[in-house]
Amino acid sequence: MKHPLRIGTVFILTLVLLNCSDYTIINKNGHLDEPDNVVGDRDIDQIHFTQSPPISLQRDPVSVRDGEIYKDILALTVSYGGGCGDHEFKLFVIPAFMESYPVQINLFFQHTNIDDSCEALISETFFFDIRRIADLYASQYGGYDDIILNIYGYFEVEPDHEDRIRVTYSPLP
Repeated sequence: MKHPLRIGTVFILTLVLLNCSDYTIINKNGHLDEPDNVVGDRDIDQIHFTQSPPISLQRDPVSVRDGEIYKDILALTVSYGGGCGDHEFKLFVIPAFMESYPVQINLFFQHTNIDDSCEALISETFFFDIRRIADLYASQYGGYDDIILNIYGYFEVEPDHEDRIRVTYSPLP
């Protein structure tokens, strides 16, 4: 055998990839595949509309790393400290569009550490049904168009525009 190390490496990588249970399927265009293929048996959470000030939504540190949309499903990849206890996660929306083209709306990802004293860096993807944002837009503007989602993780005083991610949502009627 000319390249036993290369064959062994490919074999080990294949085993590791087959055993990973928390992955995101990206299609050949670099976007999330069909929601059923991506989400599988994982939950799709609802967003929460709130009029509360953003600072009141802050609980425990979390970084929003990436966001991707397929149809009306927002997949958020976040990282947080933990590894041996329970955590709660919610996505809040302040239902007020900021006038620009396209309009913008702010979302706040909330992390609550319930009983986890571990400090491992965890990366996880959560899925949210964001159709209510499109319906809110349609009720205010009489149709559907692109919406920029400004998504914030944890902050201490004010949301920092450098720490947000921006995802364009193009809802269909």
